[in-house]
Parts: sequence; C-alpha cells; structure tokens
Amino acid sequence: MNCSQLWIGALRQIEAVATPELQVSPMSGSALEDSIRARIAMPCVHYLAPHTGCGCGFEVLEIKDSPLDALARASCAQLEALLHEVVARDGGAVLYSACDDAISATPTARHVRTVDGFMRDINRLRATYGSEDVVLIELVPETGRPG
Repeated sequence: MNCSQLWIGALRQIEAVATPELQVSPMSGSALEDSIRARIAMPCVHYLAPHTGCGCGFEVLEIKDSPLDALARASCAQLEALLHEVVARDGGAVLYSACDDAISATPTARHVRTVDGFMRDINRLRATYGSEDVVLIELVPETGRPG
C-alpha cells in the first residue's frame, strides 16, 4: 500500500495517546525516525494516526451522513486539539507528511501555517494516498502570523 502518513516534530516529548480516533506514538531509535528528524530539525518525533491507522483517515470527503466522514471529523478534532496544545507549549512544531513510498524523499513542498490554517486546508496541504509528495508544514502560534 502507499498510504499517507503524518508525523509531528516537537521540542519535547508528547504524551502517548491511544483513542479510537487518534494515536500518538513516540518514535525512538529507528532509522526512519532519524531520517525524518534530519528533515524537520526537531528533537522529538511522533507518529500521528487517525482511526484508520494511517494518515488517510484525516481526509474528510464531505459526504452527507457518511460514517467514514464522521470518523474522519472526530480524528481531525483530536488532531487539532493536540496540535494547539503542542504549539502553545513549545511555540511551534513541524509536521512531516508523506506516503509510504516517498517517506525518505526530499520534501517537495514547504508551508508555514497556524494550526487553524492547517486544519482548514488539511486535505490540500498533506500528502494524500498514492502521491509522491513529501510535505513539511511549520506550525506557528496564532498571534502575529498569517493562517
């Protein structure tokens, strides 16, 4: 499979989360973590997984009364709360988004967004299923920066 994946780089460890809607797992000591850490320049790397177990579950398709969209919205709501918490705590964070086949590739796009700006455009900003995109998104505090 060539699923979308999402990691967060932070200045400090994030507490592990394991709910049906969101899992946050620290990555430590793996070659994959070292590769991602080198690209995002943050000491702590965590994998972010929605209800599907891969980043594809963060995609809201806007299908009326769809149970999958309801699950995606719940996953996105928990992701948004986590991102706000980390950015407030650390003064920023970096998201790394890529599909399985492109994880170690050079980033193809870089963006600077507030958490609200990222969540508003999540479907457009992150790598989507099967793409060769590798995207870095610097998350900045709400004050003084464009969304």
